[in-house]
Amino acid sequence: GDGYLRNGFPNQAVALYSQALKLSKENDIKDHIMESHLRFYRMYKIQSNWEMALKSFESYEKVKAELLDEEKIREITLLEAQYEAAKERQLLMAKQDSERLLFENELQRERVKLTFYAAFAFTLFVLILILFRSYKKEKAASKTLAQKNLLIEELSIYKNDLTHMIAHDIKNPLNAI
Repeated sequence: GDGYLRNGFPNQAVALYSQALKLSKENDIKDHIMESHLRFYRMYKIQSNWEMALKSFESYEKVKAELLDEEKIREITLLEAQYEAAKERQLLMAKQDSERLLFENELQRERVKLTFYAAFAFTLFVLILILFRSYKKEKAASKTLAQKNLLIEELSIYKNDLTHMIAHDIKNPLNAI
């Protein structure tokens, strides 16, 4: 159509532009519809057909506005999707952080438990060791005490025998006197 228009055949240009407009409308290709109206506008402007040029320009602007509205809607939809994805990502990250903190707290509690159990076991071991040593010392002291008691009993028996013998030996000379 542009070639026909440049070479001075506006009727053939109109026929091709009309065919392009019809096909674009059938396939709902807004970019091509807008472009067809723009070509009609330029052609009518060259021919000084101001009424048709105005109608073509208005059609061009209408389709352009629709196209821009569709682009805006697509852009808004895309931005909404990106916003939702970012929000979901943030929620997921917050959830992961929360789970990580819970895990770390649980791990810390387990460490404290293990430390407590280790300290308890060590204290119990030390207490058992102290009791065992105390028992051994008491047993050794008891054995020593038993030996000393035996010695004291032997000495007591010896003292009694000696006292008895001295008393007996002194009694005979006294009887003689």
